[in-house]
Amino acid sequence: MDLKRYFKKVSELESTLPEKDVYIMSLSTADGGVEGVVTQAPKRVACQLVTEGKARLASADEVEMFELEQAEQRLRNEHAEQAKRIQVELVRRPLAG
Repeated sequence: MDLKRYFKKVSELESTLPEKDVYIMSLSTADGGVEGVVTQAPKRVACQLVTEGKARLASADEVEMFELEQAEQRLRNEHAEQAKRIQVELVRRPLAG
C-alpha cells in the first residue's frame, strides 16, 4: 500500500468528521476481526480503521442502541456495587415466657 495515498485518505476522511470521537462498527476481517461490534474511538484511529477496511462509520441508529446498552450496563454495575455494600445485622430477641 502506498503510504502517501493511505494517509491522504485518512486525512480526507478525518476532515469530514466534526466530532472529536467517532462511533465505528467493526467488519469481519481475515485476521479474526468480528463483525458488528460498535466502538467509540478517537477520530484519527477511527479513520485509520475505516481506511484499512476493518470498520465503517456507525449509523445513527447503531450509535443510539450502543449508548442505550452502555447506559443499561452502567446501571447494572451501579446496582451490583450497591448490593455489595448492603449490610445486614441480625438481632437476637429473647424468647418470651
